[in-house]
Amino acid sequence: DEAAERAGSRIVHVVAPDKEYVFAEHLPDGLAVSNHRPVVQLQALMERLRPGRITLLYPLEAMRAAGPFESYSKGDTHWNYWGAWLAAKAVIEAAGVLLGSADDG
Repeated sequence: DEAAERAGSRIVHVVAPDKEYVFAEHLPDGLAVSNHRPVVQLQALMERLRPGRITLLYPLEAMRAAGPFESYSKGDTHWNYWGAWLAAKAVIEAAGVLLGSADDG
């Protein structure tokens, strides 16, 4: 991270949210997601070790906001094209890159 800092770059580490966390409301009755999952522990650790120096991106809310089965195919646990775009957009924003529109030429 020192080399990135000298170059004026930002480090963004992405943790892909599991489908069952994105669509937790669709889990069978009696099953619930844990608030003690590894990503939560990793987020706390990163804040203690490298506060503000490395961005740990967990685009859970971006995937949830896309709506039911928009970011994942119904029968798959991997992002579809739209889910990949949402994650890429979140990385770009976390890195501080400004996105233009198609009309910008």
